[in-house]
Amino acid sequence: MGFKDRLNKLPFRKSFSSSTSFSSTFSPTNSTSSTPLQMPLAPGDQPPSSPPDYKVSPLEIRELNELIRKRYALDVEIYNRKNCMTHNRPIVYDRMKRADVVYSKIMATVRLWDREEVWESSDDWDRLKAIRQRLENEEGRRTWEGNPPW
Repeated sequence: MGFKDRLNKLPFRKSFSSSTSFSSTFSPTNSTSSTPLQMPLAPGDQPPSSPPDYKVSPLEIRELNELIRKRYALDVEIYNRKNCMTHNRPIVYDRMKRADVVYSKIMATVRLWDREEVWESSDDWDRLKAIRQRLENEEGRRTWEGNPPW
């Protein structure tokens, strides 16, 4: 009886098939680009289209804040694993892909909200423009696709 057969008989383990691969669909390349890459968003991740009388709610602002925090946490985790061994890199690639998708969702939301008519006051809109400018600034933000930390 081989290792895989014994592993499959354990009641708390998922079945292990020989076709299981740790390769990711996220393929890193050595090319670095000066333009930010945008990951295509799944239909559930795209911000909904807004009706004509739409106003941004405080709950939506909190959700955007949570997305920004999630991206920051993923970035910190990726940077902390920059010296990982080769066999652990699929974990880092997964985090890199997640971070890029979260960034794409953040930017899609910010671009949707970058209109004065969706805000209660022009001061709020000015704050969003400042946030967008910081997010689009190349300094201090990294697009992970094709740009691993090692």
